[in-house]
Amino acid sequence: MIKYVYAAKNVKSGNFNAPQLNDIPEDNAAENFEISFKETPRSQKELMKELDIYYLGTFDTKTGIYSTKDPVFIISGASVLGDADE
Repeated sequence: MIKYVYAAKNVKSGNFNAPQLNDIPEDNAAENFEISFKETPRSQKELMKELDIYYLGTFDTKTGIYSTKDPVFIISGASVLGDADE
């Protein structure tokens, strides 16, 4: 099975968090992550505004082969939830 690899990048620190495997293809990622940002509990929204989501490639669970590419920007938490300084 092919898994899609995404990682959140903290815009304040400039560092990527640990990559996550997901079933959502790159074409549908922005919509799905936008929904996730919007459904974030109020107490976590300020933290979510600091995150940008990037697509990193694919991982084949049968062969163990990771196909990487340059990080592709998908969506920004601040663009969905408002400016981080609000």
